[in-house]
Amino acid sequence: MTKKEEIVKDKEKAVITPNDDLVASKVRKLKPEIKSLIDEGIKELIINLVYVEVIDSVGIGLLVAAHNSLSKVGGKLLVNEASKDIKDLFKFMRLDHIFVCSVLNRVAALRDKDIENGRK
Repeated sequence: MTKKEEIVKDKEKAVITPNDDLVASKVRKLKPEIKSLIDEGIKELIINLVYVEVIDSVGIGLLVAAHNSLSKVGGKLLVNEASKDIKDLFKFMRLDHIFVCSVLNRVAALRDKDIENGRK
């Protein structure tokens, strides 16, 4: 079964769940999608790495560029559900000082949407 890439957005918050590794071929598709979300007013972008096993230099560049773009508009980038190897890579490259890498899941990240809409 093929994993489905997912983009969920609500007002100023969005979650992107890539369905494969963050490598050059994948980044070509994600980069304009992230730019579009930021242009639409997204202030908090969560990249859910649950299906990502490998990040190359282009993928890391995408995350840093997204962080920089969001910072310019008062926003923030969060990386969610990264594997231990990816978390270790971020720590080794000191990227854990640039953006937040957490264990927060997509459901919790969008919980506010349901509360705002009167659903619990």
